[in-house]
Amino acid sequence: MRRFTVPVLILAWLAAGTAAAATAEDVVLSLGVPAGDTVSVQLNDGTDQMLGSLSDQGVISATDPPMGLIYTGRVNNMTSCEDDDMPPGGQNGDTATIRIELTPPSGMHSFKFNFYFLSREYPDFVGSVYNDVFSVTQQSSVYNGNIVFDQGGNVIDVNSALFTVTNQALLTDTGFDCGHRGGGTGWLTTISPCSPGETFTLIFSIGDLSDGIYDSAVFIDGFEWREQEEKDPHAAEPISLKFLSPKVGPTAGGQTTVIYGNEFAEDCHVSFDGQEVAQGDISLQSSERLQVVTPAHAEGMVDVRVWSDIFDDTLANGYTYSDAAAGTLPPELAEIVPAVGPLEGGIEVTIRGGNLQAGTAFSFDGMDADCSVNPAGLEASCDLPAYPGEETQAVVVVEAVNPSGVEALPPLTFTYSSEFSPNDFDGGEGCGCDQRGRGAARAGGLALILLLALAVRRGREV
Repeated sequence: MRRFTVPVLILAWLAAGTAAAATAEDVVLSLGVPAGDTVSVQLNDGTDQMLGSLSDQGVISATDPPMGLIYTGRVNNMTSCEDDDMPPGGQNGDTATIRIELTPPSGMHSFKFNFYFLSREYPDFVGSVYNDVFSVTQQSSVYNGNIVFDQGGNVIDVNSALFTVTNQALLTDTGFDCGHRGGGTGWLTTISPCSPGETFTLIFSIGDLSDGIYDSAVFIDGFEWREQEEKDPHAAEPISLKFLSPKVGPTAGGQTTVIYGNEFAEDCHVSFDGQEVAQGDISLQSSERLQVVTPAHAEGMVDVRVWSDIFDDTLANGYTYSDAAAGTLPPELAEIVPAVGPLEGGIEVTIRGGNLQAGTAFSFDGMDADCSVNPAGLEASCDLPAYPGEETQAVVVVEAVNPSGVEALPPLTFTYSSEFSPNDFDGGEGCGCDQRGRGAARAGGLALILLLALAVRRGREV
């Protein structure tokens, strides 16, 4: 990735954290686009009075100082909570637009930047089409269109699902803590593809759709080129860690374990109590499962950290090093896929976890299952036995006992349902029922059944 340091001359007047008028070039420099990669910068709509470059604004601080600012009013009047008609008498509806032409360096296949959108149109115009909008349009051979949007593909405004900072105590001295009016998105990150060496265009625009009041602003920051290839633009979701399985292993290290969480990617790094795991010992299984080999460590609980070039999360006391013999460690059951199946059985299910030894006995509500454990001891493939009862739906306990008699705690649960047949499943990886129009209708009922599973005890007691 490439970064650019803003000249000291510009930084000298940023320290106070007060917005002052700036040029489009200043905004682009503060965004972090390397000067050597910038072909041209133009202010197509608005005036310099609507642009700023600063290190912080009230409680909002740059993610990588300084940050650029584009505002629908005058930036030096932003904290007064007074709205401006900009430019006075203009025809473009308080719009400011910066057009950048830039060229990615060799080997850079994507880019990312951070933004924080704020508007005084919250809450008055929630649900209305008449409010300020922030967009970033990319024009290139790999993608053409807006690249900032929420999960539903909606533009960034007060109606966006990303507009979540609505407690004005979190917006002190920003100019968006104006009585009952004002809110924002918080810092968000957008990632988009590009082609190395191809000059392309980014158009940053913020504007009002109908009037010259209730101003809005956007801070932009943290531009970086990235080597990672991306198919389409998307919002970057933060990494979050849930648990490890197995969560107990030898002090000598060398144990294969899986970190469960969200938003894992190929560029993730892992450390145990600050000891970074070699990249060759990290394997991405899915966006929710990251397989790693543990380093050696003294006995005790340690923090597990996972980070990427954008996000970082730590699971406190997430893994325990133990001197106990491997055969005495209890099996760990993390999840079963699929978690629901037909009453007659006859499908393959995968039980994931840890410390699963060859010869571990698995049972579904006391009914033995024919299972084979993979060499790493992280999962078992099982033939689902038929359910012997007369119920049309039943939640049962899945148990595991290793060859030395140590039982898994806690066990898993599995749901049998007459709504499914073996033909609904493909290799045990999931149900294709939604394609037949049935899965969605059952979702509410199965969710209730799974809640009941919390009360399930051995022998189907509820």
